Amino acid sequence: MERFFTMNLSDKVKTDLLGSVKRLEADGNHSVNAEKILSPLEKKESIIRLFCTGCGLTYELTRELGEKYLSSVSKTLPSIIEPGEYVESNGCGACTGPGDSFEIKKV
Repeated sequence: MERFFTMNLSDKVKTDLLGSVKRLEADGNHSVNAEKILSPLEKKESIIRLFCTGCGLTYELTRELGEKYLSSVSKTLPSIIEPGEYVESNGCGACTGPGDSFEIKKV
């Protein structure tokens, strides 16, 4: 039965049955929420937060993902993350896709 749905239903029918998710609007007019940046990280593998100025969402990043983002703009993640430090980006997966600007900032 699963094969029938994946191979025979058009994208429109799949969307009608299952729904779809729309990207957030990235107007770029968002400011970081200091309280959210300073709150304890929720996942044990997370080391820093990313704030998207495009849509205003905040994410937790692992070292691997943080290094990947920063290396895309020829920057490195410090070995020690100070309290209040975060990565600021102009885009993310929820709005415009990965940004082309990543910078470490402190609240």
